[in-house]
Amino acid sequence: EAGWRRPGSGRRCRAGSPARRLRSRRAVLAFHLLRETGARSGEVMKAHWGQFDWLDDRLIWTVASTGTKTARPIARALSSELAERLDTWKPFSLGLQPSTNDPKWLFPKYRDPSEPIDSLHTAWDVIKKRANLRHTDRIHDLRHTVDTMVLRRGVPLANVGEYLGHSTPLSTRRYAHLVNDRQTELNDMMSGAIKKIRSGENSRRRSPAVTAPSQPIIEAHQLDDDA
Repeated sequence: EAGWRRPGSGRRCRAGSPARRLRSRRAVLAFHLLRETGARSGEVMKAHWGQFDWLDDRLIWTVASTGTKTARPIARALSSELAERLDTWKPFSLGLQPSTNDPKWLFPKYRDPSEPIDSLHTAWDVIKKRANLRHTDRIHDLRHTVDTMVLRRGVPLANVGEYLGHSTPLSTRRYAHLVNDRQTELNDMMSGAIKKIRSGENSRRRSPAVTAPSQPIIEAHQLDDDA
């Protein structure tokens, strides 16, 4: 049977194992965060729980100046849906990591949970295939998409640049001319792919006879390079 090897063991894990599902959820949540915030992939991969805090009724993700390209802190307010997803993910994330971990990574590696994941490219290849995206579409295009969407809604260029952490105003002005059908198409395809994944998750929750999916949302060996 196809599968991947459990750390420290010569045995292969079954397709519906908890470890596979955790890795699938980790990848899906990482792309939710990328798509909603327009953050750089490095910011998402190195995110840790100490960066998240509640302000009134909004969850704020603040990346310190040392973790940004602009050497300035970036604070992003997250949607209630994304905040709920993060809250659900938190016990699984913390449960993977040693108690001595500092900081506590949002997305720790499965093989070495003392370190954060360092690649999303394999998972991106899976998403591109499921969403029928072009082979040339990049993870960074999600950032372009967020930029384009908020500009089309009338948000001032300066505010967009501050939110996304552009190093110079010229970076933001360049994106102002990217309002085109391709960006809209990419966003629609990503939305459709995520809805399909969520629909699959919801259908499993509604079925009392199923305790684990027969196949993972995304194959565990496809999610990152630490498999």
